[in-house]
Amino acid sequence: MPSPGPDGTLTLEAEHADLHGDELTIETRGSHTNIGYWDNPSESASWIVNFPAPRRYKVSIETTTIYADTALQLEVTGSTIEGIVSETGS
Repeated sequence: MPSPGPDGTLTLEAEHADLHGDELTIETRGSHTNIGYWDNPSESASWIVNFPAPRRYKVSIETTTIYADTALQLEVTGSTIEGIVSETGS
């Protein structure tokens, strides 16, 4: 189970995600992996993570999409953060 490093950084890699949906797949492009074919908003990915102590965490997400104004939702133990991802062209 992944947990943050000493500096608080935790990277959730695509290949360690639990994929929930029929179309989602792990893609590899060069040395980078990503979750592909995520076109259905009812599909999701999840990770089980060990946070050893309560504290504030900074969340950043690396994403691409061919769709304009794609909704993004992050849930952590009952708290939800929502955002919009602009079209990136790939």
